[in-house]
Amino acid sequence: MRNFASVADAVRCAVEVQREMAGRNTDVPSDRHIEFRMGINVGDIIRDGRDIYGDEVNVAARLEALAEPGGICVSRVRDQVRDKLTFPGIKWHDGKPFTAADVKCTWDLLTGKSQEKLRLNPRKAWYRNLADVVPAAEHAVTFVLKRSQPAFLMLLASGMSPVYPCHVPPRNMRTHPMGTGPFKFAAFKPNEFIRVVKNPDYWKPGRPYLDGIEWTIIPNRSTQTLAFIAGKFDMSFPYEVTLHSMRDIRNQAPNAICEITPTPVAMNLLVNRDAAPFNDAEIRRAMQLTIDRKSFLDIIAEGEGDINGAMQAPPAGLWGLPPEILTTLPGYSPDVAANRVEARKLMARHGYDADHRLAVKVATRNIAQHVAGGGLALPLGDDPVLDADLLAGQPVGPPRDVAGGPNPGSTGLEIGIDRDTAIDRDTRLLGEPSPAARRCRRRRSPCRAAGHFAT
Repeated sequence: MRNFASVADAVRCAVEVQREMAGRNTDVPSDRHIEFRMGINVGDIIRDGRDIYGDEVNVAARLEALAEPGGICVSRVRDQVRDKLTFPGIKWHDGKPFTAADVKCTWDLLTGKSQEKLRLNPRKAWYRNLADVVPAAEHAVTFVLKRSQPAFLMLLASGMSPVYPCHVPPRNMRTHPMGTGPFKFAAFKPNEFIRVVKNPDYWKPGRPYLDGIEWTIIPNRSTQTLAFIAGKFDMSFPYEVTLHSMRDIRNQAPNAICEITPTPVAMNLLVNRDAAPFNDAEIRRAMQLTIDRKSFLDIIAEGEGDINGAMQAPPAGLWGLPPEILTTLPGYSPDVAANRVEARKLMARHGYDADHRLAVKVATRNIAQHVAGGGLALPLGDDPVLDADLLAGQPVGPPRDVAGGPNPGSTGLEIGIDRDTAIDRDTRLLGEPSPAARRCRRRRSPCRAAGHFAT
């Protein structure tokens, strides 16, 4: 236990110690790492010789227990350290310093306030509650909201909220992206490869471990699998490994490490509720009722998946609905036949039957897993009053945030009367999916070669 004259001194010391220990651990086997947990609290203490006592000391001890190994947990110190601390070393890949101005530029760009514009900007809707971003110091900003929004922190913490360099125009970021991370962009050849190299000025001592990474682009799933088995790659892309190909890999490359783990990536069916007849809640409810989610998972993922609502299913998803509640939602009852009887009654109420069918178009990205899901979605559960066409490779909504590169959130299937009225696939990331969104999560099965992987 140690007390300091100021909170800023305590935080500065803790950061320096943890950074130094991280650097020393770099060349030491993991079982011999020395990692400290640190807790920082501000308050009055009682001295008795060399000993210190008091409630605030107890709080600091509890904060220490909450901290991750190698981490720092603080309480009530923000106001005391604001504008007083700087941690040098955070630089853009071109050597320019990372500052609060970059944060403001980024969110001015996303909210449409900047003179610079993104060619496509699907994340603008995320920040409709953001009034302003005010730099408080060189390394501090204040996000001013129009109203309270506890989930705002989740938007900032997501992997799709990068900060852009203020001195680099968005058009340049499209061809030569730049960040502050452990790897720097080196080269990209369309349909062939993406290459990044080690950032020697990375802020964390001793990282990254690798000198570089090269992603080879292979659209065909079978070719991907054969190349991995032949030892040409060290790790597979998790979202392209099927259960069948994973068995092939295990049989032909016994040294490969293959895992099936739950992820929060969902299969989605998004419906444009502003386009008739999908603007009618009963039509959307009928579509919700007619999907056979279990059969969908059995065919697509051989049963290795979970059916859930808006949140990931338990036990992997801590906030997901338990089965006894989930099955009370429209379309989630295991009695598929009864669901479809109700669906057809709703459709008949609006004049749709076997002789008057509703024609829809299903658009999906031209990627194997999306096309397979789209093919299953076409009949919407063998519905007798729906006709659907699959438009593979003709996405309805924008497939990328142009400045940020490919959008990893664009994994959905969309339904609309035509491409002009279909829903933007990125809308679902707002946490406000349309009532007709169907979500079936499946476990992914990445494989990696033994001894050749890094986190």
